[in-house]
This record gives sequence, C-alpha cells and structure tokens, in this order.
Amino acid sequence: MNLLRNILDYLMIKKNSVIFFIFFSLYSLSLADLVKMKVVESRMIGIKVYGKHHVLLPGYLWKSLADKEYVIYYLDNDEVSITDKTTGKVFFIKDRQNFDFFLDDKDSYFVIEKQAFVGHLLFKIGNKTITVINNLSLRDYLYGVVTAEIGDNLGKKDLEAAKAQAVIARTYYLYQKSKYFGDYIIENSSKNQNYLYKRKYSKYVMDAVNSTSDEVLFYKNELVMAVYSADCGGYLASSEEVWSKEIPYLKAKWDGLDFYSENCLHNKKHFYKLKFSVNELENILKKNLFNSPKEQFRTIYIKSRTSSGRVDSLIIYSNLKKYIVEKEKIRYIFKSRRVKTGLPSRLFSIYYIYDDNKLSHVVFAGTGYGHGVGLCQHGALFLSEQGFDYKSILSFYYPGTTLRKIFKGGRK
Repeated sequence: MNLLRNILDYLMIKKNSVIFFIFFSLYSLSLADLVKMKVVESRMIGIKVYGKHHVLLPGYLWKSLADKEYVIYYLDNDEVSITDKTTGKVFFIKDRQNFDFFLDDKDSYFVIEKQAFVGHLLFKIGNKTITVINNLSLRDYLYGVVTAEIGDNLGKKDLEAAKAQAVIARTYYLYQKSKYFGDYIIENSSKNQNYLYKRKYSKYVMDAVNSTSDEVLFYKNELVMAVYSADCGGYLASSEEVWSKEIPYLKAKWDGLDFYSENCLHNKKHFYKLKFSVNELENILKKNLFNSPKEQFRTIYIKSRTSSGRVDSLIIYSNLKKYIVEKEKIRYIFKSRRVKTGLPSRLFSIYYIYDDNKLSHVVFAGTGYGHGVGLCQHGALFLSEQGFDYKSILSFYYPGTTLRKIFKGGRK
C-alpha cells in the first residue's frame, strides 16, 4: 500500500498557488501482485531513462518526453541532488524525503548500472545512502527471473524446465513476502533471485510464466521455501547442510533417475578446478579471514563432510592461529578479483603442489555451482529433454509438496 499512499499524497501538488492535478498510468497494475525488488544501494546513482517518463519530487513534478540521463547524489549536508545531465538542471531535496520515477508508456524503460528495469522506481533516502526499489507486476518480474535464472535461449525441449522454474520463482517470492516486511521484499541478486529485463522475451519464457499462472508449491498448508541452484554437482544437499534447519521436502539425495545416471552431468561447467598459489591464497585470506595483516598462510585441509559429500568444515592454519570455517562461508572466504563469487560449490577435494618440498600451490577440484539445495536447474533441463513434465520435475526436487493455484482472495 506504500505505493498507493505515495500516489495519493502527490495527486494534488501546490506550486505558486496553482493546483496541478496529476493522473498516473499504472498499466493496470494490481497492488496485490506488486513486486518490491531492491535494485541497488549507494551514495551516488546514475540512471538513464529511455522514453517518456516523469520524476515525482516533493512538491514538484518533473516531466520529460525524451530520453534523459540523471545523476543522484547524497551530499555531505544531508541533502540529495538530482542532476539532469542533458540540460544541467539540478534539484535539491531536504529532510530525507523519498521521490519516484515513473514511466509513461509501455515502451519506456530505466537503466541502472547497465541493467534495465520497467515499472516504477522508488528512491528511498536513508542515512548517507539511497536505496532504489523497483515496483513491478509479478508477471513482468517472473519473465525477468526465468530469463536470468534458466536462460532465454530456450527451445521446445526446455519448456517444462522453464515452467518448473516459473513455479518455484513465483513460490519463492510469495514465500519471502509472507515472511518479511519492509521497503522491499527481495533483492535482485543471487542472494535471492536474479532478474533480467529484456525488451522482447523468449516465446518459451513467456509461455512458461503464462501457462503456470497463479501456480505455487505448498507443503501441507504452508508455502514452500522453493530454493534452487544452478548445478547440484550430482547430489542434492539437504537444508540442514546449508542453514542448519531441517525442512522435510529439502533432503539430500542422488540427482539421477538411477545410480548409473546423473541429471546435471551434461552441464559443460559441471566440473571445476581452481589453482591458487600460496601467495595469492594468503592475500585472499588476509582480506576475508585472517585477523592480522601479519598472519601468513601455512596450510589448509578438510575436517568434515556432510551426508551429501559437501565440505562441512575446513581448517586453515596461519603462523599465528587455527581457523575453523563452516558451511557456506567456506565458499565465500575465497572471493577475490579473479574468483568473484568464491568457490563454485562445497563438493570439492583439495590437492597440494610442492616445489622443493615447500608448498607452492593449493588446488580445489570439484563439481556443481551453488548450494545444491532444492531444484537443480541443469538437472531440470535434462529431465525436460527426457520428456518429463514440469509437475514431475517439481515432485522430484521437492518431494511431498503439492501444486496449487492461488487466486485473489484465497487459495484453491
């Protein structure tokens, strides 16, 4: 209801004793289906708008019929400046008041940090930061999520996997919405779900979303926590392995139709090998783990594994201290400029390379990409190719769940 409240607040704007009545087109947007997605949080934000749009500032309407580029900056005096780079015009906003960008037709779109968005943008002013929240319809959001998560180069053989992806993306968002309250519900990142707007979506992406309209997964009478990953590495992880919480429909099991097959093996990036020199590894750990810049890397080894074979705890020795790293943190302590997301998975082994009896390199060799819980996207694509429909795919990856339709005003 915050969007509606903001619109009503600005329906009449007084300036120089003249009252302007402003009518906003919301493209038949249902507030019940409104997705609130965090785009970015920063002190300075650049935004390009392609097409007709208007900027709704406190007490002022700034309308444009042409493409524009703006720079928004949080100043040291707690004011926010909005600069139209095309004309040089600058507006200043005091008292941490929020403002909005609206598109005036269906062909217009925004670009922030090289990524496009549609709908409405709310600029939420905080303490020295500006948070951009994209409000858009659930349908448009799902087009972008299915595109980003399972790809837009889909063929007919991939349609059932895309349908499964549409259902779990819808379920995941509604699950998050039922649990969290705030300015936004979800982030556009691998932390939640990735979203990618395209001016023209694939026919199969649109079919996947439209043909499963309103369908979500339930376990008993609760929405499913429909998590998923790109490649489970051949063996699905349980929820306990990642979040220390048992969830009945998220169990560890072989990702195959039998013990002689593996659904995600066809993924060209199924196997990985990352080789670090001792010096590189030491610099990474100084940034991500070690407590002192004086610490020097000595050795690393696996302490324990989970039931699915993932590394559960890792021991790292420096010259000053012993560190025990557990669960998903194991992946992220190796993030660096070269390895931007850290280790692809926790299904790995460690190998050591010595030079003149001195450790020179550490090699991580493994399979998979992501935490491995829930649906395996590459596994789902394989099952789709084998003729499985999306309901069978969902039953395989979320056993014990049921597919239901949610309508406005209730469930069915």
